[in-house]
Amino acid sequence: MPDAHTCVKLYTSRSRVAPMKTTTIPRLELCGALLLTELVAEVQGELAKLNIVLHQDNVHLWTDSTIVIAWISTLVPLQVFVSNRVARINELTAHVQWHHTPTADNPADLVSRGIDVCALPSCKLWWNGPEWLRLPPSHWPLNPALPSSIPETRNIKLALAAITIDCLWISKKYSNWITLLRITALVQRFLHNCRSSISHTERRFGFISLEEMNQAKVFWASRSQAESFPNETSSLKAGRLVHRSSCLRALSPFIDDQGLIRVGGRLNNAEVPYNTRHPVVLSSKSSITKLIFQYEHRRLMHIGPQALLAHISCNYWIVRGRIIARKTVSNCHQCFRATPRLISPYMAHLPRERVTVARPFARSGLDFCGPIMIRSGRRKVAPTKSYICVFVCMTTRAIHLELVSSLSTEDFLATLSRFMARRGQCTSLYSDNGSNFVGANRVLKSYFQTLNKRISSSMTFLSSKTLSGVSFPHRPPILAVYGKVL
Repeated sequence: MPDAHTCVKLYTSRSRVAPMKTTTIPRLELCGALLLTELVAEVQGELAKLNIVLHQDNVHLWTDSTIVIAWISTLVPLQVFVSNRVARINELTAHVQWHHTPTADNPADLVSRGIDVCALPSCKLWWNGPEWLRLPPSHWPLNPALPSSIPETRNIKLALAAITIDCLWISKKYSNWITLLRITALVQRFLHNCRSSISHTERRFGFISLEEMNQAKVFWASRSQAESFPNETSSLKAGRLVHRSSCLRALSPFIDDQGLIRVGGRLNNAEVPYNTRHPVVLSSKSSITKLIFQYEHRRLMHIGPQALLAHISCNYWIVRGRIIARKTVSNCHQCFRATPRLISPYMAHLPRERVTVARPFARSGLDFCGPIMIRSGRRKVAPTKSYICVFVCMTTRAIHLELVSSLSTEDFLATLSRFMARRGQCTSLYSDNGSNFVGANRVLKSYFQTLNKRISSSMTFLSSKTLSGVSFPHRPPILAVYGKVL
């Protein structure tokens, strides 16, 4: 391109004050490159509004820092500060758009280093750029060799992630013990048929047999023991005793011919099944144990925890089995619905007569019980129907019993008189709404009113001196019906 047809003019510029915090020169150069990238994107957006579209190949960006160019074009992981700004630059531009310019031909240094105001109007580097910018791209300065060691790189530490494979993962996929056993038996049958010869005589077909179900039980019992008792299993297989801190030490454990840990003991000569003499040891925390308890609980018609544990102990010895037995029954929805727990209402406060200190039988309650048949006299005497009047002290809860010949008001008044003669006069007496109690209350009130009239009529003829010598009769007891003092 001829020099006469190329015109370079300053369109816009932007600068930013360096941060107060001390930082490195390459970081400041990277911040300047990011500022240039954002300014170019803003200019392209403004020109697009005027229907002037600049293609990416026609946009060139210049910097005098080789480290910045190396950061933009590298694929090595960088530090956070550098990585964030390089990612923003690569998002707005491509690394092929960046070129290196000598420091002496960089107009941006006039902003950062400063220039005299009088020299600025005649500065061609600021207004028209370097001289070689008018020449074809083949005459532009070439990018120097990038440094081999780039600063601000991030060290990558390789970590080997080890995942523990759960050998009991399939047991957590099924919630039914029999379903798990049947699937295990089918898988074992498939493996057996694959290992067998071509002849069909050694292969297994048809329904699942009892022997295959027992093999599945042995398989899951051995896997559960390997997960719950790894140290005990290795010690017993090596012919050593279990550690004294082990929970199996008191069980005298041993390994049978199938590789299962069983309980020892002194029942080897007992005429009971082998599994009862030497049950298989399982942990209460194992998922296999939970499936066994849930299955047996449903099979035995939702049996209780003690009977459930006793039944399972015929074949398996569960370490801390009472805990899982109670948990199985408590988590059963049908058992919970069949045995609901009623919520007891809150009791009301005790009445004042019950909590106030007083003389025994000063505040009492009474009721009748019976009838009872009483025979008095010689032989062949007809029995008579009688009742017992029960007096209960409201304060001390003491009881006084009186024999009553009938339920009439007169007999009750006689009983009340005997009671007060023995226990003292009552300040209040409580009873239910019995007819004899209501009649007695009416008689006592009429007697008290008549006595008050006699006293008031006799007091009109007495002087104030003789009034002090008058002895008034005691007030009769107050009888209460339905807990209300009358």
